[in-house]
Amino acid sequence: CDCDGNVEDCAGVCGGDAEVDSFGVCNGTNDLQAAIDATPDGGGLNVPSGTYSPVVILKSIEMKCTGECLIDASGSLTGVTIGDAASSFPVNEVTVDGFNIKGDAGTNSGVMVLPWTNTIYIMNNNISGMALANPGNDSPLSYGILVFGGSNIQPNGVGIYNNGINNVHGSGISLGSNTLNTTIEGNTIDSIIPVDLNGVPFSVGVQAQAAIGLTVKGNTFTGSDPTDFTATPLGAAVNVITSQGTMTANSFNGVIGSYLSVSDIYAGGFPVATSNMSF
Repeated sequence: CDCDGNVEDCAGVCGGDAEVDSFGVCNGTNDLQAAIDATPDGGGLNVPSGTYSPVVILKSIEMKCTGECLIDASGSLTGVTIGDAASSFPVNEVTVDGFNIKGDAGTNSGVMVLPWTNTIYIMNNNISGMALANPGNDSPLSYGILVFGGSNIQPNGVGIYNNGINNVHGSGISLGSNTLNTTIEGNTIDSIIPVDLNGVPFSVGVQAQAAIGLTVKGNTFTGSDPTDFTATPLGAAVNVITSQGTMTANSFNGVIGSYLSVSDIYAGGFPVATSNMSF
């Protein structure tokens, strides 16, 4: 770009030193959150192999690991947060595909999907290690994947496909309350570690409360080794409260307290909110 042989860098500066990072961002920092922020709304982000810090997604994006990608959520409440708890603007059409998400005693959930969300796909991830009790209420549970809504707005069209979830304290997948049209399909859930729930050991593969249009299909649930009499079994593969949906073609291995547990809510001895799950 001049007579001294200088060339323009990626920012268009003659003789400049700005370089493209591993995400293709000019003068980028190889930071996953920065790459998400730089991706246009509705765009795609191919994530190269590496170890990354937890991220928050507030836009439409298809985020896919193209190698071996670790999101290290150790010491953080959540590995991947989709949506904004502090505002009410919608976040739609998000895909998180192919990541290894690990937590520890300081992590409550691997992936958290907040109320103002639609058409969210969590797929082909390996999620493990969450061991922090829910800091937002008195629940002792941690979660591999946590999805929840409110009385006036609910996540709609969440798809949870082909994930491996293991060594999580309490719950593999939890639909906290008030969700619409969630599909949980093809996941492998095992080694869920029991927590103390009112003095009783409790663990569950999938749980839901006030879920409408729930599909639980083709998942594999594995409880404790039947030859190990000291092990605590998986309390329930699926536990639903006042929810409607279907449960089909799942596989169950090891010792499991129940394949499907269904509960209603009563007041004065009469049901006021009931469940309807076909099995």
